[in-house]
Amino acid sequence: MGRGGDRQQDEQPGGGEPAPARRRRGTPGPDERQWRGYGGPVRHDAGDPAPAPQVAVPLAREANDVLADAVRRHPHRFAAFATLPMYGPQAAAAELERAVSGLGHAGAMLFPRTGETFLDHADFRPGFEAAVHLGVPRYIHAAMRPRNLIDTAYSGFGVMTLRLILAGTLDRHPDLQIILGHWGEMLVPFADRAHLLSTAAPHLQRRVLDYITGNLAVTAGGLHSHHMLGAAVDVLGPDRITFGADCP
Repeated sequence: MGRGGDRQQDEQPGGGEPAPARRRRGTPGPDERQWRGYGGPVRHDAGDPAPAPQVAVPLAREANDVLADAVRRHPHRFAAFATLPMYGPQAAAAELERAVSGLGHAGAMLFPRTGETFLDHADFRPGFEAAVHLGVPRYIHAAMRPRNLIDTAYSGFGVMTLRLILAGTLDRHPDLQIILGHWGEMLVPFADRAHLLSTAAPHLQRRVLDYITGNLAVTAGGLHSHHMLGAAVDVLGPDRITFGADCP
């Protein structure tokens, strides 16, 4: 069977109580600290005008100081990712150095772009060099894409099917079946993430995951991957998987 049944509850070593129950109660288990980071006050993927460095830098420092204080008070509960003033790449690298070396932060949380400039731009190299020098990771958090990029580049990879779902197409045509190549593009592997949109789409008659599992089928599309096959079977079930299309 596909995704009709519930997954087994996750458990952590050191106790019989499931981890979700401990998290709801606010009691972390062994090796179960929460990673904390601030997206704002200097969040850098927003469409608002860029904050001036004289504003962003002190705000980032204050946010990181607050996080460091929380970690000091609850060292077995929290660990911190630094907030960086990304509109000033050199200042961001300097703040990462201060946050890691001076405050004990475990890395930094970033977004894929700063304004309209993506993280792979050469301007942001100092931050990557600082992270390598310090030996800490950079957590790249998901962010909203620019509107023009959504319209021009994200109509494929399964996103078009998600747009059809959210537009109510499968409510108007509940018997319609859609086939996606490449193991469901990005929609089937990220079905759980797409399902979170259900709460933001009260106009739909079913949950987003119900449309995915009830109206979609996938083909391998030439990607002969046991991992992707297993993920597709887990989400859709074997009856919704074919071996044809782009390639045998």
